[in-house]
Amino acid sequence: MIEYTGDDTRPSVAPDEAGSGTGGVDRDSNAGRGGRGGRVGVALRSPAGWFCLLVVVVFGIRALVTLGGGASWAAPGTGWRSVWQLAMVALAGGGLAFPARRALCVIAIGAVYAVATLLELAVNGTILIGVIPVDMRDRVIHPLVAVLAVASLIAMVPRLRDARPLPSRLR
Repeated sequence: MIEYTGDDTRPSVAPDEAGSGTGGVDRDSNAGRGGRGGRVGVALRSPAGWFCLLVVVVFGIRALVTLGGGASWAAPGTGWRSVWQLAMVALAGGGLAFPARRALCVIAIGAVYAVATLLELAVNGTILIGVIPVDMRDRVIHPLVAVLAVASLIAMVPRLRDARPLPSRLR
């Protein structure tokens, strides 16, 4: 439980029932420690935060440049690729904004790109689900994003294990 301390930048954190002092707050957060860096600084303390930021920057820029340059809405068309990229940007932005859900966002993004990679290999190498064109960059980016998602999740395992101690009745 977060209690108001009068200082909007540093809420105090009340202990939870297990007595861990985290109050159910993700350890990636800065609550109660007086840290600096704001929301982005807090988000970038974990590999998943860096992954989400990378997705937001790379795919956000690519989608906006494509849309701004006159994307094609034919099937297949670059406009549809931009819609997909913006959906991934929204998911990654959610991961940055809500640390407790960050791992789920990374899993979802990684799964989407893993499936895209498999579909490119198994079904059709130039068109994804009938509307998204696949170029040489995509053949590199899609598996790379899937691998980076897995790597960031693996790097999070020690944090996740320590983040929520077992309740006293399960120890």
